Amino acid sequence: MEPDTELQEYLKDVVGAVEANSFEQLCLWRECHQELNESWVENRSGLWRNLGPGTTGRDTCLSLITAVVGGKKVLFWDATSSFVDHTLIDLWLRNNLPRSAGRERDGVWVPSRTNAMNFHNVFRG
Repeated sequence: MEPDTELQEYLKDVVGAVEANSFEQLCLWRECHQELNESWVENRSGLWRNLGPGTTGRDTCLSLITAVVGGKKVLFWDATSSFVDHTLIDLWLRNNLPRSAGRERDGVWVPSRTNAMNFHNVFRG
């Protein structure tokens, strides 16, 4: 299988992944940009990826959007398929996020992944 260069370029320099639908992203933008005056520049040309069949044979699909928030690039992802295999998503994030989007923990690289409620965690060192 050839590397997905479009995806690699899109995810370059990402510091963390946040599970958030479009409404949750809007709420985060409102809080960070409008209330806290944090810079927020969104890449409006998102990507969509079919991760393939999960454990039950049904496809899991993700919508991907990046934004540079306070100088740090963040990936927002939303599972858009009617069936969602979170184990498959975890594996996909581990295999596709750049090293900048995680850290070593007990000798194993772990992606910095959270949800909208814990958005601030992607900025911790």
